[in-house]
Amino acid sequence: MKKLLAWIVCVAMCLGLAACSSPTPNGGEDVSEAPSPVESEQPVESAPAEESTDSATELDTFLIDADTFMTNFVSISGQDLGDPEEMDDSDYLDPGVTEIAYDFGDYASLLYKVSPSGMLMDVSLMVRVNAVDTEEESKDIFKTMATLILMLEPDDDMVANVTADLGIDEYGFTDGTLTFATGSIAEYMYTVSSSVAWLSITPR
Repeated sequence: MKKLLAWIVCVAMCLGLAACSSPTPNGGEDVSEAPSPVESEQPVESAPAEESTDSATELDTFLIDADTFMTNFVSISGQDLGDPEEMDDSDYLDPGVTEIAYDFGDYASLLYKVSPSGMLMDVSLMVRVNAVDTEEESKDIFKTMATLILMLEPDDDMVANVTADLGIDEYGFTDGTLTFATGSIAEYMYTVSSSVAWLSITPR
């Protein structure tokens, strides 16, 4: 009886050892369920913003309507401007930008650029010095330059500073003149070269 009991215990131990040493399914790999991969969220592409016709990074303007500016200029200066001429400058102008010229007298032209939305981009006064025949015409030109400065500066002190820095009254039509001034919203340049005087005004 003791031998039979010992034999049963021995067999049971052998079976237990065999069970412990048997390979696990899939060659011993852990068959516990692996976490499902998390799908990375794809970035949502926002719709492109509608481009402004006058982006501040592309076109600098005075934020002044060009037609209104010209109406005020005629009213203040009293100049009798001829018909406007649209300049054919498409080779160097940005798309949608136009350049317009007005002649007054036989000696001067007022030129300005207009943005696609109608804003004033810059303004210039070109004087053909050799065509200025009288002192009265010279005074008229300098008055017109002063009017342009006055229209773009907010107070008398700034107008006086810009006028003094440009020195138009001092230099007149002296060849070789080149002066600069900075106003509140505009940069100014006055130059005289090869019998052409030029006042150029651009946004700051």
